Amino acid sequence: MARERAVVAGEDPPDVQRLRPLLEQLHRNLDQYPAQFTADAGYASEANVAALADAHLHAVIALRRYHRDEPPDADPAPKRAPRRWPHRNALRERLASADGKALYRLRKQTVEPVFGQIKGARGFRQFLRRGLAPVGAEWALLCTAHNLLKLHQASAGP
Repeated sequence: MARERAVVAGEDPPDVQRLRPLLEQLHRNLDQYPAQFTADAGYASEANVAALADAHLHAVIALRRYHRDEPPDADPAPKRAPRRWPHRNALRERLASADGKALYRLRKQTVEPVFGQIKGARGFRQFLRRGLAPVGAEWALLCTAHNLLKLHQASAGP
């Protein structure tokens, strides 16, 4: 797996509680942190953004409204204080920059299109099996077939 990009999927909700263990697992697997990290709004919290800063990761995470992202006691600063959520404010500035926008746009090119391709091009609408292990096996088979078909199309040429 390239150091520059790591795609990780999990089944442990909610995402906001999974980011720090995910970072630890990435570090164990790669022996280092990836150069960049992008995530959807489900991972946004002051604690998570602080953990990414501590790991010296250039992170871009979608941000939602403050009152939905954090428990009320997560930051002791008054609600409307400018120093409230310092890590998230830095992330908000990064997202507003041209580089931040370009990096965040790349999220749409990595994992998300595959789900649409599998649903649209492969006609997959529901699992035929029930239970975590059988669904996992069915999904692995579907992804393998999808990837093999993409490789075949790529090797066939124009």
